[in-house]
Amino acid sequence: MRYYLLIIFICTQAFADFTVGEMPKELHAQTKCLNHKFLISKSKNTKPQALFIFLHGIGKRGKEINNLKSMAKLIHKNTSKYNMLTVLPQCSWADKGKGWWDSNDLDLLLKHIKNSYKVDSNRIYLSGFSMGGFGVWDWAMASPDTFAAIAPISGGSKNPQVSKIKDLNIWAFHGEKDKTVKFEKSKVLVDELLKLKAENVIFTTYPDKAHDIVMPVMKSAELYKWFSEQSKIINI
Repeated sequence: MRYYLLIIFICTQAFADFTVGEMPKELHAQTKCLNHKFLISKSKNTKPQALFIFLHGIGKRGKEINNLKSMAKLIHKNTSKYNMLTVLPQCSWADKGKGWWDSNDLDLLLKHIKNSYKVDSNRIYLSGFSMGGFGVWDWAMASPDTFAAIAPISGGSKNPQVSKIKDLNIWAFHGEKDKTVKFEKSKVLVDELLKLKAENVIFTTYPDKAHDIVMPVMKSAELYKWFSEQSKIINI
């Protein structure tokens, strides 16, 4: 019994920095594939904070918001050092059993967050892995004036319009041996940005790594430091 209680205590402490937020029913009714619940770091700030959003991969789809807590804990360990409000939404299933990050869904979620929490609109940061990496590229291209910086991991885009984000701060990551989402999916986007003379693009590749590079990337203190230095006022 004592062992069981200890496990409960440890888990409670591990996720004490997050709470489960909920979109209003009328707003959520306008979405396609989004859980009405999301994880958001607790904050007592009275001044607007930078906002860090992370989009998960395909394996975390559904309505079990607790499935995102381990990644939330890892991210918050780093974002808290820069006083960032941290949000992890969850992509749910569509009517036909499939779900995908939808930019309109995410715009509605962001609208709710900005209306409900104190957010510095000049410092909104976005990252995501695999399906979430696609979501990062696509959302940024759909709403290019929203973000100060993005970091797509093992992602790509089905409808690339990179000219819209040529002035955005971008740090992309991909494993060269990736067979799930081929390395070229990121490379073609980065190459196109460089052709457009984009000046704020970094592309980190892993020659000996395959698809799942999310943990080393999201553990990187350098990444969060880079995010913290980006602002729409200064760079866009």
